[in-house]
Amino acid sequence: MKQRELMENKMNDYLEQFKKYLVSERRMSENSLQAYCRDVLEYSRFLQEKNIGRLDEGSNTEVVSFVLKLKNEGKSSATVNRKVASLRAFYNFMAAKGYVKENPVVNIKSPKIERKELEYLTIEEVDKLLLLPDDSLKGQRDKAILELMYATGIRVSEVIEAKVEDINLRLGFITC
Repeated sequence: MKQRELMENKMNDYLEQFKKYLVSERRMSENSLQAYCRDVLEYSRFLQEKNIGRLDEGSNTEVVSFVLKLKNEGKSSATVNRKVASLRAFYNFMAAKGYVKENPVVNIKSPKIERKELEYLTIEEVDKLLLLPDDSLKGQRDKAILELMYATGIRVSEVIEAKVEDINLRLGFITC
């Protein structure tokens, strides 16, 4: 039991250092940071299921097995690519710190992403969408948000993160 606790503490320490690296060096957004950490934890659980146990003992074979498992589960190419990118970043960090001798992900090719045809709203659909909010204060706010998103192409997460000082009405721009 003591050995297992020591292993978990070591892995938690690696992950904490990795998070700090992603924030300070890579300047990663909160959403990406959480996704990368979630991906590394998922791979760690995969290693434990295979009785490998520790992230610093994973090899190219285990990473390939993990990718195949994801594909067999029906994960999209974009999801698999992100998970491979997460592991590549993690093991680059681990190698740079001297925690592993080499990056087991270095020679893994990411699957090709099938580009989906984008579907656009028709003018009638946009008009219907913009008519949905009522005249209440919240309705006016919602309409302003919808119009902002429609006019600029800004993402929902960017709208949520926007601050008053990010919007310049006089010059007509928004900083994301």
